[in-house]
Amino acid sequence: MRKVITMALSIEFTRCTDDKRKLVKNVEFSAANTIEGVFKDEPSVVNPVVLIKSTINPRTFNYAKIAEFGRYYFIDGVRAVRNGLWEITLVCDVRMSYATSIKSCKTIGERSTSKGNSFLHDELFTFSTKPKHEYRTLGSFSWNGNAAGNFILVTAG
Repeated sequence: MRKVITMALSIEFTRCTDDKRKLVKNVEFSAANTIEGVFKDEPSVVNPVVLIKSTINPRTFNYAKIAEFGRYYFIDGVRAVRNGLWEITLVCDVRMSYATSIKSCKTIGERSTSKGNSFLHDELFTFSTKPKHEYRTLGSFSWNGNAAGNFILVTAG
């Protein structure tokens, strides 16, 4: 028989309708959906499996928060062990758990769906290489009072 770790956890449950890839999800937790639980096996902060006693069916939830760990979790599986005892498999939502840290990072966007950055090398983005030539005839010039020859102005950019 497996050993049950008896460290009590306060687990907040809710329903999340946002895309899993979204950094900050719009979720609201309520005290009514906070349930005490314990680890089923060895404690894991990243992918915990917890046991809870509840009359509320946890299959109605798909998202959880464990304040002691400061992390948010997707509910990956719910199994009824016996009457009122539930085994819940959680998977850490790294984006939401570290959203504040991620948002405070300074980055340089190397690739964009709308435009490239001409100062960064990107083999997947093609810049226009069509040369544009303009020829203009200008009047006569003098330089310091002397007649000047021809001028060639070259610009690139």
